[in-house]
Order: sequence, then C-alpha cells, then structure tokens
Amino acid sequence: MQDAWYCLGTGNMLDVAHIAVCFCQMMEMAEIFPVFNMVIVKDAKTL
Repeated sequence: MQDAWYCLGTGNMLDVAHIAVCFCQMMEMAEIFPVFNMVIVKDAKTL
C-alpha cells in the first residue's frame, strides 16, 4: 500500500507518529506517549 500524500510512504501511521516526534523534538515521555496513543488507541476506538 502506498501513501496518497507521500510517494515514499507505506500508509503506516506509526511511521508518521515517529517522524512527528522527531521533527517536533519531543524528548520527554510525557510528550511522546500522547502522540503514539493518538495513532494506536484513538484509531482503534474509531474503527
């Protein structure tokens, strides 16, 4: 599966979350956990 907005992407939202954490220079777990929970927990609730 290829990401529609990023030609080299795979559609994996965990990859997007990882890039967001690195790009925003989030260094503390209190900042990192909500980003991954947004992708893992809230996406599961939506489904």
